[in-house]
Amino acid sequence: MRHIVPNRCRMPRDCRFIALSLRRSFWKINHCCRMRTFSGNSRGFSLLEVLVATFIFSIVMAGATQYFVNITVSNQNVRRLQQNLESVQFAMNRIAKSLRTSTVISPSSNQQVSEVRVFDYSQRTCFRYGFEGNGVTEYSALLPAGVSDEKAWCASLGSASFTSNVLVSAADGMTVIGRFAVYPSSETVGSELAGRITMNATVSQQNNSSTIQTTVSLRNYREVAS
Repeated sequence: MRHIVPNRCRMPRDCRFIALSLRRSFWKINHCCRMRTFSGNSRGFSLLEVLVATFIFSIVMAGATQYFVNITVSNQNVRRLQQNLESVQFAMNRIAKSLRTSTVISPSSNQQVSEVRVFDYSQRTCFRYGFEGNGVTEYSALLPAGVSDEKAWCASLGSASFTSNVLVSAADGMTVIGRFAVYPSSETVGSELAGRITMNATVSQQNNSSTIQTTVSLRNYREVAS
């Protein structure tokens, strides 16, 4: 009868050789995983290379920081400019509301001036409006009882007769420059002409500036108020 030998080492010597080879292989794998070897040509960065890289990085960061600072300052200036523009626009709207029911006292001819004097029939008040002191100021004087010629009375008033009220004053380094372009009404019988006043104001700060303008038509409200 023939005996079948299993698929294994048939001689002890062969088995010992295979076991020793496997043991050495496992040791090499374990050694490579635990230790990192470097070749003789491998090296780190030199001090000069580190200094050069640090210098370049510093320049890039300084430029980026300055850029963002400029953007932030520019946005703040634009926001302040917008706020001052809104304040000036509010003041001009208030003046326009009064001018619509007023007649021009001075100037008496077509001129561009920084201050205008009018008599408001709806409020029975003499007003002076002016761009001064880096802002817009309102001066008012109420018509006394018994005065029949309100225009002559308003024209004769001195500065001490008015009460002042600052409508807007520019802030945050802003400047306000404005003018009134006055075209008085003509009340001559047969050639009546409604006048108008154009208000122009420029708000500026350094290189930023913006201009707003509004025109108001004048009417004689003497008959309506009486």
